Amino acid sequence: MSAVIAAALFAQLVVVGGDADLCLMKERAGAMPTGAMTVRELVELMARKECVRYLVPSHFLDRRVEVAPTKDWRRAAQSALAKQGISLRTENVQMLTGPPAPTPVSSDELDRAIRCKTPGHCVVERALVDRLLADPESIIAGARVIPAVGGGEIIGFKVYAILPQSLWARLGVANGDTIQTINGFELTSPEKALEAYTRLRSAAQLTVRIVRREQPLTFTYEIR
Repeated sequence: MSAVIAAALFAQLVVVGGDADLCLMKERAGAMPTGAMTVRELVELMARKECVRYLVPSHFLDRRVEVAPTKDWRRAAQSALAKQGISLRTENVQMLTGPPAPTPVSSDELDRAIRCKTPGHCVVERALVDRLLADPESIIAGARVIPAVGGGEIIGFKVYAILPQSLWARLGVANGDTIQTINGFELTSPEKALEAYTRLRSAAQLTVRIVRREQPLTFTYEIR
């Protein structure tokens, strides 16, 4: 659960593609991803031609790439992305299959899906986690997040302006908390947050290290 939150807010993940109607149109076999374009434009073309969705850190989307004209457009596209530090074979870009993202999770659904035994020890239904995985951008609502800096380096991210009935509040996160690690994964860059997201998405339990008013805390979330 918190891995989803961490990646969505720290790395600002954006879902590109996945529209079932568009990807099945004739245009899918039309325009080839060649020439100069942004990463967003390239990934949108690839998503349409492959009829899949991609999860991409937003800080990559406006970068310009040059895709060489060739019949092997996949290799050319991967080469152009690799020059920007993005590889479809690694966790920097995660391919997702399935239907478009569902509607945002309601307050009632959050109430039913999250049960906290004590503050910082909660049971979360797997169905809710799956909903959030399908639409990570929806998690952005309910709080504001900024990188937390210590000794001139990013040490995690600080959460504030948490709304009382938000997902954050239900998970026991408080204004001013700094979330540092999830199951030992440090959240010191968008890439590491995305690594946590991709590796922990199927975990049965998440252990989160938080610093609150300079005091370390450990939160545990059981996914059932």
